[in-house]
Amino acid sequence: YLSINANGARAGARLDRPDQHIYKIMTPEKPLCDAPHVLMATTGAAGRFNRAQRGAFNFDESAAWFIIHLVLIAIMFGPLSFVLGSLQMYGRITFANQYKEDQAKRQAGFTISILAEYLSAGLISVCALKAFVPAMP
Repeated sequence: YLSINANGARAGARLDRPDQHIYKIMTPEKPLCDAPHVLMATTGAAGRFNRAQRGAFNFDESAAWFIIHLVLIAIMFGPLSFVLGSLQMYGRITFANQYKEDQAKRQAGFTISILAEYLSAGLISVCALKAFVPAMP
C-alpha cells in the first residue's frame, strides 16, 4: 500500500523516476524564493549514476522480507528456496543494469524479481494456511 500511496502522489507533483524527493530552496529573498524545484539529473553520467543508485536501493527495499521468506521456504521446500533466490537475484541484477542504461528498459528485470518475490510469499501463505487451518475431512 505504501508504494501505491507514494506513486499516487507522484503524478500531481510532476516527479518522474528516478527522482524520489523534491527539494526547494526555502528563503523569503528574491530571486531564490521563486527558484524551481531541484530534481535528480536524468541524463548524462549523473543521470546514469542516479539510475544505478536507484536500482541498488530498489533491491534494498525488498531484500529483508525476501531473505526471511527464503529461510522459511528452505525449511519446508529445501532446494526451491535456492531456485527462487537465484531468480530474484537475476531479476534484480538485470533490473539494475537495464535501468542504469535507460529508464524505459527496467521493466523486464523488475518483473522477474517480483515474480520470485510473489511466489515466495505465496508459498509462505500456503504453509501458514496448512499450519493454522484445520484439515478438512
